[in-house]
Formats: sequence, C-alpha cells, structure tokens
Amino acid sequence: MFSREYLDRLGAETGFGPDTLEKVLRLERLLTRIRHHPFLGEQLVLKGGTALNLFFGGPVPRLSVDLDLNYVHAIAREEMLRDKPEVERALRLLVEGDRYRLQWGRDEHAGRKIYLWYWSGLGSDNHIELDVNFLHRVPLVPAVERDGWTPDPDLPCRAVLAGTEEILAGKVLALLD
Repeated sequence: MFSREYLDRLGAETGFGPDTLEKVLRLERLLTRIRHHPFLGEQLVLKGGTALNLFFGGPVPRLSVDLDLNYVHAIAREEMLRDKPEVERALRLLVEGDRYRLQWGRDEHAGRKIYLWYWSGLGSDNHIELDVNFLHRVPLVPAVERDGWTPDPDLPCRAVLAGTEEILAGKVLALLD
C-alpha cells in the first residue's frame, strides 16, 4: 500500500519513524472508510489516544497507533446485540477489501479487539489494532466530526469522534486505572 521510499520521505519530513507513519496512514484510511460506510458511519465513533494525538492540535512525540471505537447506535441492549454481528461483519468486509488478514480477539462482554495484519512497505509483517466497545453506547455529549493531522497533506483524514469531554474523561480514567 505504501512504499519504503514514500514512508522514508514522510519520516524525514515529520521526524517520525516510517513504521509508525505507515500505521498512522493505515488507521487514517480505515477511519475515512468507516466514516463513508453507509452502515458503520452511523454506528462507530473514535475515542482514546489516537483521537487525541491526531485530531486535537497535531501530532505529539509519541503517536498512538490503534483505533478505539465506541458503538453508539442503539441504547437498548437487545438492539445492540442484534447490531453487533452486523458491525463485526461490515468491519471484516471493509478491512478485507484492503487485504488485511484478520485475527479476532476474544469476544468480551464490552467488545473485542481485532488485529489487522499486513505486509509492510518496509518489508516485514506488521499489524494495527481496532478495539470496538459495545458497552459505552450512550454518549454523554454529541459526537463531533473533525479533520485530523496527517503525515501526507494529499491524504486528508476526517473522522467522527466521541465528544471532547468524553475522550478526555476516558484518558483520565485510564491514567488512574
């Protein structure tokens, strides 16, 4: 998907390692595809470190390279349980279209991790992680659509994020945990 030369050039321009930049570019592509997806675009919002790192003021010295997503479509547990297999199926089809090899984490009460394996432009096997949470489906504040920092201005990234207050509260709770 991305050549070594391209990643090395972006690394020289941004100061980040090519491996990290490839993950960021892949995550941003995935976020864009989720936002445009007719089903997933209304079901999932981004939260966590990647949301803070890429969508609030630009990159920080340590870039987060995973996606933490909240399912926010249905408040009722029964409806969420009906949607969950469809969300997972839509995600599987979406990422398989980009030739990822999927490894599903355990199906936990709150959600599950999905590991997306790929052959890197740097010549090695690598992966990115998606963590889909079905427990925190009642937003406290409205979701927001924001433009994010990207290492390549020719590949803009726009995503739907959990509300700013929720993202910050989640990071504070993670810090205290």
